[in-house]
Amino acid sequence: MKHIFLRFFMILLSIMTSSCSSDGVDGIDGVQGEDGDGVGLLVLSGDITNEEAVTIISENIGKNTHTILIKNTTNLSNIDISEVSSLVKLEVISNEKLETLNMPNLESTYEILKIQSNESLERINLQNLNITYGSFYISTNLALTSLNAPNLTKVSGLFISNNMLLENIDLSSLISATGSVSISGLNNLTTLDLETLESTDSITITQNEKLTNIDLSTLKVVKSNFVISDNNTLESLSFPVLTTIGEENGFRFRIANNNKITTIAFPDLETTNDIETIDIQEDLLETIDFSKLTTFSTLIIDSTVLLTSVSLSSAQNFKTLQLNSTGKLSTEAIDQVLTGLIHITPPIKETIISISGIASARALIDAQAIRDNQNTVTIIQ
Repeated sequence: MKHIFLRFFMILLSIMTSSCSSDGVDGIDGVQGEDGDGVGLLVLSGDITNEEAVTIISENIGKNTHTILIKNTTNLSNIDISEVSSLVKLEVISNEKLETLNMPNLESTYEILKIQSNESLERINLQNLNITYGSFYISTNLALTSLNAPNLTKVSGLFISNNMLLENIDLSSLISATGSVSISGLNNLTTLDLETLESTDSITITQNEKLTNIDLSTLKVVKSNFVISDNNTLESLSFPVLTTIGEENGFRFRIANNNKITTIAFPDLETTNDIETIDIQEDLLETIDFSKLTTFSTLIIDSTVLLTSVSLSSAQNFKTLQLNSTGKLSTEAIDQVLTGLIHITPPIKETIISISGIASARALIDAQAIRDNQNTVTIIQ
């Protein structure tokens, strides 16, 4: 009896703290509300049941509701909140039996949207969510199989991590992220479709064991970090319209330990600005395309198998080109690299170039011509 009383006391305390006054409820912008317009803050916690939640939601949510916290419930299995279209904050955290979260009319959030550590949660449906001005976190929901936000066009930051069974992500309208996009630890995800994403501050895709395909076919600009690593079944990467990575010093450009990748293509990438190092280390990499890349500081490419094609035909402004790959470059690939470098106008100067593989007579002549123009060129057979 004491436990039941405590449960309702917690719920009522939240409602009363937010809303109980003779003058009504303050709105999000400080505008005085009216009775019946809902509480500002709604908290569901403890051993509240589905039936009790339905009653509390229907009686207390209205146009003044700006924050919903659903935390540490033990009996709640379904949440359906159709009464709100905009929130400052939504947090759904550590709800033991929660299986479904459905908010069909939610269109925007302003500070944070966090759904985390709900061990039974299987589906998240945010059908009409259009924009999140704060960060959007989906993490450590161990039973989650489906995330649906098909109308989301803009986020501040998007962080989806450690949802071990997640196999379907619908973000089919996402255009821009003013912060980071991070997708990691999704062991059951096979395809990541972000085909409408055009720009983001940074992108990190790591440790997704079954991921075989990434679609970022409209991505044009990444302002800082670009990291794709440790996706064990990923076979190829292509970014057909990406033109720019990096706007400041100190950020990372790294593609590594994706054990099945054979091809990497950045056919439109022109500059990495002030990123110190482009680091590409892949066991099975055979071909790489940086055919329009003009500006970078250091480029490292390492594969344990023979690199048969390395396209760097536009490289003009760089310091170090390190192609002393473990599996070496084919003779044709060495010809391809040095022929491109020898025809650069104006000629490159004061660069360091290292290549491993068997060079043709033509390549040796080109290498010497590049050396004669104040560059260091090393070819290791």
